[in-house]
Amino acid sequence: MDDTALFRPDATCCPQAGKSGTRISFASYSHPTRYLRHCNDHVCLASDGGSDAFDSGASWAADVSWAVSAPWTP
Repeated sequence: MDDTALFRPDATCCPQAGKSGTRISFASYSHPTRYLRHCNDHVCLASDGGSDAFDSGASWAADVSWAVSAPWTP
């Protein structure tokens, strides 16, 4: 985190309706076709069917849809 004008939009993800039809998906602010995805025990920014291995269309909608709950502490 360097608090630069370039870093802030790259570090921002915006919640929206889940791509799986349920839950919530988080789209990258600076790359709106990429979403936070759980893939092989990592979190990455993935697009549906892109060129990277983590962009695989298999289970993409489920992997970019997150169950959000209340925080453990306020």
